Amino acid sequence: MPKTAVSILFLIKSLGVKDSPLKEEVVVIGKEQGIALLEASLQSDNALTDSFLNPSMKKEAAAQS
Repeated sequence: MPKTAVSILFLIKSLGVKDSPLKEEVVVIGKEQGIALLEASLQSDNALTDSFLNPSMKKEAAAQS
């Protein structure tokens, strides 16, 4: 059984599944967001969710754009 999101995506694509709800995305983050992600990874099992879906992080990302 695949252990990472990348290997799961590869498996889905190799099996020819066309209507998968999963997608690969490239995310560009700034220094402050990178530090927040690092802190979240040390404190939580859901670091990406906690960092990228946190409303304050969304506001910071919008301000940097």
